[in-house]
Amino acid sequence: MISKLDGVEGLVLEQRTPIRVLHRRAPLNRQKTIVSVKARLLSKSEVDICTKSDEKLTALLLNRLFVADVVSEAGTYIKEFVHGDFNRTVPSVGTIIGT
Repeated sequence: MISKLDGVEGLVLEQRTPIRVLHRRAPLNRQKTIVSVKARLLSKSEVDICTKSDEKLTALLLNRLFVADVVSEAGTYIKEFVHGDFNRTVPSVGTIIGT
């Protein structure tokens, strides 16, 4: 899953103005480039910190939480790249990793 995201380079996004900023930005379509993405799963100790050492929650979330370092063109809406903004940003992290 994460291997599909790790190492992505030169990815061109089609981004419509995000819903969260439509009240102050023109409704445009923009092409933005993701220069690179480096992604990795969190280690068990990092997940422990996130779950405050709750063993059941740690076991549930281990191999599901990851960190992604994204380098992009100026003006790219990164939050929308992550969640897709109801398919207003294509591709998104979800479409890349297949969720």
